[in-house]
Order: sequence, then C-alpha cells, then structure tokens
Amino acid sequence: MSEIRFYKGKHKVRILSKSQGHWVIETLEPFEDNIYGKKVDVKIGEKRIVAPNLLFRKKGFQPPIKEHAYD
Repeated sequence: MSEIRFYKGKHKVRILSKSQGHWVIETLEPFEDNIYGKKVDVKIGEKRIVAPNLLFRKKGFQPPIKEHAYD
C-alpha cells in the first residue's frame, strides 16, 4: 500500500498500513509539527502513527478567519 495523502492538508505523506483506529505513515517532506503543545521537527522518511481524520486526499488550506461584523 503506497497511497499518498496530505497530513493536516499541508504535508505530503505515504500510508504504510491502515488499522481500525490509527494509520502508520511515512513522511515525504520535512516539516515542523505541534504535538501536545510542543514543536517537533519531522524528517523525511520518519514513520508516525496518526489518526485517519488528519489525512486528506488533496492539498488544502485552512478556511479564512471570519472578521467580526459590527452592527
């Protein structure tokens, strides 16, 4: 299984295996991740266990922040 997805919609990863609650991925590009409030540098080829709801089929951006509307 070598399906390509985007971790948090931004970072390219490869799915190595799928299970009921978590998927094992391999990173295809370096990035900085925020885990439990700590910044972690992720290297190319690093394997991680993540929840499937953090993986997206297409690269995307977060929705824009809505501005406050005054009356």
